[in-house]
Amino acid sequence: MVTRELEFLIYTIKAYKSLYLMPLILAMLIIFEFVIGMEIIAERSLVLVLFPLINLPILSVMSIIGSLEQKELFITLPISHWKVGFLRPFAVSFLISILFSGIVAIYVDNTLLVSVFSSSLLYLSITTLLITILKHAGLGLGISLSYLMYGLFTTGSGQGPLYLTQWYRPRVMSSENEYIIIQLITVLITHLITVICIKYRSQYHLT
Repeated sequence: MVTRELEFLIYTIKAYKSLYLMPLILAMLIIFEFVIGMEIIAERSLVLVLFPLINLPILSVMSIIGSLEQKELFITLPISHWKVGFLRPFAVSFLISILFSGIVAIYVDNTLLVSVFSSSLLYLSITTLLITILKHAGLGLGISLSYLMYGLFTTGSGQGPLYLTQWYRPRVMSSENEYIIIQLITVLITHLITVICIKYRSQYHLT
């Protein structure tokens, strides 16, 4: 099983290499900015450019759902709802979140490691769920990105503990690590909903 899933991951990276290369190249450029002393520009790029784009690899993992060409296959194909709805997207999300939070911890503030990790996981799980419900990669990506940017520029107005940039721009009278536990619980809930949507896709699909 592990070997098969690794083969699938390698296949998706090869087939959708641009979705992985774009955030990777951006990350390398931002690290270079930190190294040469451009901390202010690098930090803004980290939050305003790289963070919004870390969900691009999710499109490759969810391609069987988000691709218009495979829409009918998704409805009828016998697939493992746990693999497609949880194992694969969560594994990729976990790796991406580790890498992104590691960059923030090393070059910005190491006390933000866990809060950045939880926010990244939540952002990616929201993207996964939206792609599954809408069965459209572009819409899922666009709505999750809009949710992130709305929260960033309004300090999470109306988003409660699901505010994704609390670690960068915390609300008044709250700490950067305020919502870690709630966000991690929400990650599990969103993936569970994703699994349920995939399991009963033939009964509750959107046309």
